[in-house]
Amino acid sequence: MTPRINDKVCLWNNMTQVGTVTQVVQTDTTSWYVGGTPGKTLKAEVHFPDGRVELVLLNELKVLERP
Repeated sequence: MTPRINDKVCLWNNMTQVGTVTQVVQTDTTSWYVGGTPGKTLKAEVHFPDGRVELVLLNELKVLERP
């Protein structure tokens, strides 16, 4: 499932880190595709209980609960 706003998620590589998605943003990358168009990636802003906020690629998140 693709994470959406207010979903409770964890990281695939560290499932003990659980947080809540507050927004999904499009970010620029340094990759350029054929034809000269720049690549963009979707990242989720995740708030963790200890107060940290991180931008994480959507494909690195696993949805635990959906409200």
